Amino acid sequence: MKAWADRPTSEATLTPRPAQSGREALELRLGSGMATQRYLIEEQRTLDTTPPTRPDYLITRQDGRAPQVAVYLDGYQFHATTEHNRLADDAVKRRAVRDSGRLVWSLTWQDVEECHHAAQGQVPREPSDHELLTAAGRQAARLLHGARGLPGPGVAVAEHNPMRQLLEFLADPDPAGWELVALSAVAGAVQTAGFSHHESQDAAALIRAALADGSSPSGTGGPLLASRLRHPTGLTLSFLLDGWLEAGGPNAERWTVVDLLDDQDEKSSAVSERQAAWRAWLQWGNLLQFLNNNGRTALIAVTGEADLHDAGDFEIVPVGDGQPQQAVGRDKATGLPLEAEEELELILDTAARTLAEAALLQGAPIPVAGFEPDAEAAGWVVEVAWPEQRVAVLVDDDPDRDSWLHQRGWDARPCSAWTAASLTAALQERA
Repeated sequence: MKAWADRPTSEATLTPRPAQSGREALELRLGSGMATQRYLIEEQRTLDTTPPTRPDYLITRQDGRAPQVAVYLDGYQFHATTEHNRLADDAVKRRAVRDSGRLVWSLTWQDVEECHHAAQGQVPREPSDHELLTAAGRQAARLLHGARGLPGPGVAVAEHNPMRQLLEFLADPDPAGWELVALSAVAGAVQTAGFSHHESQDAAALIRAALADGSSPSGTGGPLLASRLRHPTGLTLSFLLDGWLEAGGPNAERWTVVDLLDDQDEKSSAVSERQAAWRAWLQWGNLLQFLNNNGRTALIAVTGEADLHDAGDFEIVPVGDGQPQQAVGRDKATGLPLEAEEELELILDTAARTLAEAALLQGAPIPVAGFEPDAEAAGWVVEVAWPEQRVAVLVDDDPDRDSWLHQRGWDARPCSAWTAASLTAALQERA
């Protein structure tokens, strides 16, 4: 980054700054005059996510609003080889960072070295692009993105070297503009991969096939578009488009994407292919993370942890389709035990109630609504809690209560920091 900032044309400066952690910190200034943007770059700062993680760098904007960026600098040898396979752990921890509202930018040593060599050349240049799309897909993405006629980054940034891409995001930290880039890249990929039409009830089976990297059901017509792209490196990407007219039709671009890397592939003869697939998986993840609202979602996962995910967690799957058939004697509307339904009715916060219901549908134990911790009559209330597992969903801010819970080993997070999948996983881990 220093070599890049030292280029005469970069309009960037890096200045050492003290950090709370005692480690190195830098202030990055981008632009000039009124357009200057300031960031604090902290090294090795632990994030209070579940599970906790320590990115190599945490970037925080100092003069405006922008999501924090957790930067991971990965070497293939200690992350993705058969001897040191940390891919599932990486996927889980980085998903927790994204669930916390931050962005994740994954870089490889090759990405950084390519940027460094390009910046230090006698004639400074940009590093080479990384191809994510075919030539036809790239052309389709450009045409679609140009037709949008909106300001923001061009679709070409999707294939830029990830280090260069990160610097471009910091110069233009508008998630909405980057979401459009991701949408255009997805559309380009599907244009060349082809697609089939399905009924909505096929969504759960399509998601399960994507997670297992298995065969998908045959399309028989319907508003749900499905596509699967096998990247030249072997990486698999699965795309589903919700084309229901009631949801805005195909033009609403309500995409669900699964970026799946096979972390169980131990063919020693395919080391170069495995490494290329890993790099493509990381780069697609940097881009697809912007699909996180308006009915859009992306899962960046590996086959080794695919069983942590349930088709019912995806918004595109109709309620109940991701679950087995309802058992006799349960509530006809949800299939949950009546005792669970009664407890759900006691949860006052709508978002917390929806989250708890989703967890129950995945097999979570019945929670306690309005749980009062035994804290010497402090009068604290936790909206939803599983006391035996020491897991809680919080809907208000009470530093004393939250500190008391964490000191006693509780995994207590705000409702917005949980997903149905992460909540269910936490309960299973503590069972």
